[in-house]
Amino acid sequence: MRGKRRAAVFQFFLAFQDILSRLLFCPSTSSVTIAKAPLTTPHRRRRLISTMPTSRDVHPLTADQAVQLRHDLKLVEERLQDIAILMRVCYGEESHAVIRADEAAAALQRLKWALERTNVRAQAAGAA
Repeated sequence: MRGKRRAAVFQFFLAFQDILSRLLFCPSTSSVTIAKAPLTTPHRRRRLISTMPTSRDVHPLTADQAVQLRHDLKLVEERLQDIAILMRVCYGEESHAVIRADEAAAALQRLKWALERTNVRAQAAGAA
């Protein structure tokens, strides 16, 4: 049973990692992905500010990307719900695992709200 739980959690994190990589490295946002840019300078161990996207570098999602994003977020939400149920059954209501699963679900909800606010602002700017 413990091996099945561990495998289920591992599969979730693989799916989540895949979704995040598609969000962070989508081809329409930039011709150069962040993965190719160094995070520190070779001579100094300071982070490079220039690797972070600026308002000039940001492009809106295409229609296909928006559909894929909604689908991926729904899948992540369903997986998080499954994991939260599994953690409650295995470790009890007051365990740290359950608390962290609930926090992960709350973080996902905050991400969805932030994306909704961004879409509303973009639509309002487009209408003006």
